[in-house]
Amino acid sequence: MRDINSESQLEPDQGPVAITDTEIDPEQIMSVIRSRIRGFRMGTAYDQQNQLTFGAATYPNKPDDISYDMALYRHLDLANIEHSQTGTTLDIRDSAISRVPIIGRLWRELQIWHQGPALFYANRVAERQAQINGQLVKILNTLLSANQEQQREINCLREELKHLRQEDQ
Repeated sequence: MRDINSESQLEPDQGPVAITDTEIDPEQIMSVIRSRIRGFRMGTAYDQQNQLTFGAATYPNKPDDISYDMALYRHLDLANIEHSQTGTTLDIRDSAISRVPIIGRLWRELQIWHQGPALFYANRVAERQAQINGQLVKILNTLLSANQEQQREINCLREELKHLRQEDQ
């Protein structure tokens, strides 16, 4: 009987999972999986255009060659820094009753017991909002980058138009 937990059976490049059975071909398994995924995408009208392509759009730095709105960049700086800083913590204030030796401790535990579930759900909502905020910041970064490129192109076209008008005169 072979020992399935023995690490000595693994070759160094196999990683944590090794298929040593000669009748199993991992490449064939992967090709079947890939073909099933392609079939699923074709059968369910998988739309490649609906997939986000900008991914983790980075903050576009302030341009040196074109004019820009300083307030816009300042607010986008803050949004890039603070978009994921959400969440709530359990904050139980001391009251007169919480300072009473035995009853105060019980009162505090009762407060924690009642606020725990509310805090759990509030943190779930805050986490989801942080994800949405992150997506919005990425979209704003992408739009601002596109705006910079368009402004550069507009400036170039203006120069070309100015040059053409001077040639006509």
